[in-house]
Amino acid sequence: MSTYTVARDDFKNSISSSVVLGVVAALAAIVALTFVAESGQYDDPYRTLFDVTQAVILLGPILVAPLAYQCIVGERVSGRITFAMGLPNSRAEYFAGKLLSRFAIALLAVGCSAVLGFAVAALTFTSAPDLGRFAVFTGATALYLLSFVSISLGLSALANDRTTAMVGALATYFLLIPFWGGFTPFVNLDTVITGVGHLIGSPLSDATREAIRNLSPWKAYGGSTASLYTDVGGGYQRLPSIPPEKTDEMYRQTARNVLTLVGWSTVPLVVGYVKFRVAELR
Repeated sequence: MSTYTVARDDFKNSISSSVVLGVVAALAAIVALTFVAESGQYDDPYRTLFDVTQAVILLGPILVAPLAYQCIVGERVSGRITFAMGLPNSRAEYFAGKLLSRFAIALLAVGCSAVLGFAVAALTFTSAPDLGRFAVFTGATALYLLSFVSISLGLSALANDRTTAMVGALATYFLLIPFWGGFTPFVNLDTVITGVGHLIGSPLSDATREAIRNLSPWKAYGGSTASLYTDVGGGYQRLPSIPPEKTDEMYRQTARNVLTLVGWSTVPLVVGYVKFRVAELR
């Protein structure tokens, strides 16, 4: 019951925050406006789902970071945590309650975005939106954003002050998205791997490079949505092309991508909780 109490109270307090409401509204607006903007360009909503996925890759982690990176360290610094721990709650119950609350808010944002996007697509596109495709998109997006909520919550448990938690959340975003994804043109994962290969005199193979890329949440997210396009043919450029004979391999890769996202949702929490168990409470 203590975990439930912490989660309930934290959710009620958070949902009235303008920051939290802004996160939910911003994510929903990104999805809805993308469908509105492309309703005159494409006949099929699944084409726009691809562009929405790209937008979520870049903007989603930044939007959900404020949901979690201050939630534990902020209460430690302000002293409010002593009240929560005196109800009484164990540290495990407190940590689990915070996790459930912040996960619920992130899921609320994803759910509102998917429902609004589906409604806009149904009203504006020539072809009706496919419920199954939207379900896959919603599930994959939830896993992706929950992984960054987990990272931010783990950082909040590790940090001793608000500034450290904030800088850690921003640094993690730039490491896992622009740097790992190659969006920074001069210094990124590929250039570093190439440089290291030249230094040691043994360049890494393409297969090894691809395996390293696949460890990133953004790559795993993109891969986990590939099943959206298995039966759409070659009607649109940029969509993943999956020949029928590669379907089984695609589903195996999807399973690995889902496990990767689950890993990013688990490991930071474990590390953060281990530190939180012995942290000094002010």
